[in-house]
Amino acid sequence: MTTEHTDITLYTFANHHPAPELEVLLRMFYRGAAENMLGIMQALNTETNAEELVIVGVSLDASGNTQCYPLATLLSKEQTPKYRSPDGKGGWFDPNAEVADAVAEETDGNRSE
Repeated sequence: MTTEHTDITLYTFANHHPAPELEVLLRMFYRGAAENMLGIMQALNTETNAEELVIVGVSLDASGNTQCYPLATLLSKEQTPKYRSPDGKGGWFDPNAEVADAVAEETDGNRSE
């Protein structure tokens, strides 16, 4: 079996630089994927009694049985609107701000004086 080494770009987004913990965490996910140690699970959230998608780490026990442990949950489309991306300067991008600005400009442009 041959393994190829591929250089990767670790895309991290933060307002506080440097943020080496983000690179460490992202590198862990890349390594887990490259070493076939990541999986996805439809797990039961015992607090909500709902099924959720969870990224899991995968390992084999001494008997060769697969074991997995939760690493991260995936967001549903209903959850994503509450998150904002960092602008790298201490602020946050608001996707609704551009729409509001465009509406305000259009409204101001249509006013008769």
